[in-house]
Order: sequence, then C-alpha cells, then structure tokens
Amino acid sequence: YPPIFSSGKLGGGIAASTPKNIIWAPNNNGWPYYTKDGGVSWKPIVLPDVSAGEGFGWAYYFKRHIITADRVNIGTFYLYHYLKGLYKTTDGGDTWTKVYTGYITDWAFYHAKLRSVPGKAGHLFFTAGQEQLVPFKRSFDGGVTWQTLEGFTNVYD
Repeated sequence: YPPIFSSGKLGGGIAASTPKNIIWAPNNNGWPYYTKDGGVSWKPIVLPDVSAGEGFGWAYYFKRHIITADRVNIGTFYLYHYLKGLYKTTDGGDTWTKVYTGYITDWAFYHAKLRSVPGKAGHLFFTAGQEQLVPFKRSFDGGVTWQTLEGFTNVYD
C-alpha cells in the first residue's frame, strides 16, 4: 500500500469517477488524496485556501462521506470542507475551485454526507446526518446554491 494508508487516517469516504480515477477523503483530520491510475500512485489534493488537515473530520468514528463524483461528467468531483465550503474539480483531482463558502447546513462537521444523483449533472444532496432538526439540502447547479427541502429533517443518508 502507499504510505498514506499507514498514516493512522481512517474512515471517511471514497468516490470514483472511473475505475482508475478515485478520491479518498479520510476522517481523523486526514488529508484527501486522489489517484488516476487505479491506486498505483496517490497524490494529495490541493485546495486553494486550505493548508491544514482540519476541516475534513477530526474523529475516525464519524460517519462522514464528504466526497462525491458527478454521475454524468467524468473527472468531476465535489469535496466538502466544513470550515471553508464546497470545492469542485473537473480534471479528476488535479485542480480545485471553491464553489460555495461556509457551512451548507448547521452541524455539518460531524456526520455530513454529500451525494450526487445518477443521470443529473451537478445535482447534489447534502445532509448533516444524525443531527436532529437539521435541514436537508439540494443543489441543481453543482453546489453553487442550495435549497432546503421543506419537511425533511434529521436525514441520515
């Protein structure tokens, strides 16, 4: 295994755009990594205004999944950093831009989950997970704007 897998960073989530293009976003303040060769080599993700591991989930036991691949556009991923906002790449992980600043919803630093919709480019759902009375969010424009789905709270996944 590459050295990143022996660094004590556990849990988190993975997303795959293709069998070779994969991103791993671990918990335990682990820095996210990506591969374009099916895991032979891994590179750290570089976000424009993030310089430390904080903001990716500080405990291995959180049920976070803050990375998702667009289900239409190959090489497009979305990554949530709870201190800074939502980032997007369209080149498989090489370069990232911030598309949304700040929390998407309250309590988004524990069990946050970000999902994309099959067949719908840029269509995302976001939940804070196991937190009570937190709104369930949806975006139709790749995370630039978010709408609250009225009547849905405490959505786990």
